[in-house]
Amino acid sequence: MNQINKLFAGYGIPVKQVEGGYEIEYLNEMNVTYAFDVMDRAQVDYQRTGERSFILYSSSIDKGNWVRAVQSLNDYRTEMLFRTEDLPLWKLDVNIAGLVIQFNRLGLLTMFSCDGHGSNHVRIQFGAVSDAELALLLVTRIGIQAELRGRMLVMRREMFVNLPMLAAYMDHHVEVAEQELFDKSFERFLFEQLLEELLQIPGESGREGKVRAYLTEELKSLGFNYTVDAAGNLLAEKKFGNGPVVLLNAHMDTVDRIAEGREIIKNGSDWSSSEGILGADDRAGIAAILMALKTFGRRDFMGTLKVIFTVEEETGLNGARAVNESFLWNTEAAFVLDRRGSGDLVTHNAFRHFCTAEFGEWLETIAAEEGFSEFRTVQGGSSDTAIWAAHGLQAVNMSIGYMNEHTEDEVLNVDDCFRSYQLLKVYVKRAREARRFGRRVVGR
Repeated sequence: MNQINKLFAGYGIPVKQVEGGYEIEYLNEMNVTYAFDVMDRAQVDYQRTGERSFILYSSSIDKGNWVRAVQSLNDYRTEMLFRTEDLPLWKLDVNIAGLVIQFNRLGLLTMFSCDGHGSNHVRIQFGAVSDAELALLLVTRIGIQAELRGRMLVMRREMFVNLPMLAAYMDHHVEVAEQELFDKSFERFLFEQLLEELLQIPGESGREGKVRAYLTEELKSLGFNYTVDAAGNLLAEKKFGNGPVVLLNAHMDTVDRIAEGREIIKNGSDWSSSEGILGADDRAGIAAILMALKTFGRRDFMGTLKVIFTVEEETGLNGARAVNESFLWNTEAAFVLDRRGSGDLVTHNAFRHFCTAEFGEWLETIAAEEGFSEFRTVQGGSSDTAIWAAHGLQAVNMSIGYMNEHTEDEVLNVDDCFRSYQLLKVYVKRAREARRFGRRVVGR
């Protein structure tokens, strides 16, 4: 599923690739007209070739322009007064239009919907209780927290930012959905989409501006306070309640530039690059952290999360060295996502211990208790972890799934990457237990 399909389907306009271009699926005539109006307002470079078909002259569409175009055309009065087959897309909340179309496409007929507007729960009312029950089955099978209130499907408001991607996921798996089966959880689908986006952003050491701009927008949307320091590091913080202060860290730079126009080759769970480095060192670590930030709420974590995305790690940990110590004050544990392979919890290198033995034992114990017994404490090499340890933090560097980094043979095992992301969430959720170990780090 390419970015074009995801963008269109996410906002209620399912398209399929045909010879020479794309074709709009399932929508009635007035909604097809609306679709082309969106494309015009979003300044999409295209040519219409039929009633429903068109050719794109660019491989990407500016998402910001697209969303603004949809917002300018919609009046948000909901669909409750319309028959399903006559449902005008412009009557739907922007972020839920795609999901409503997908449910109706599956024969689960909707009467009312609201995307929550960022502060309330997402709600979709169905015409029949049986349709609502099947909709609940579908969303819970892919990991969405939801409940039924009569014929109303209610999803947690944290889902708000992901509704268009959920619609794109259902569009991609619609044939499977009709059988009530999905081959991946929605969480895994989201993770892979985020990872793929990050792997496309260039940012070799000293030129991290594009990835920093991307991450800034993401952190802003998630309600983090953020700043860029004099070195170019992106520092962010958000308080979820009274509790431990935890630092998450990955580096923004790659050792070489990501080749323009290269393709990501997917051989099962192993991803590689058609040309040059893949860039998983350390886009994989960034993906794990950013995905975790998207899932955390007060139900999951009571405390403060700090995030540092550093520059110039590949040229000697220069970004981490430049971080002002005041940002690290009160931080009790640091989790770095920047280790090759799988199952490694790097707690020391040849020169320094990054944490106490007790903290290392806790890491292994938690991993075993939570079903991640392949993770073990080991000795590793150079990373930002050493810098945080030098400031007195309990720190660890976790495997994130890449191998053969810094070469054209670089490969990322997405299964391993996703496992590390899942374990990271466990550590953060149980971070209160680690407070008893204090901040003291054993030196050498």
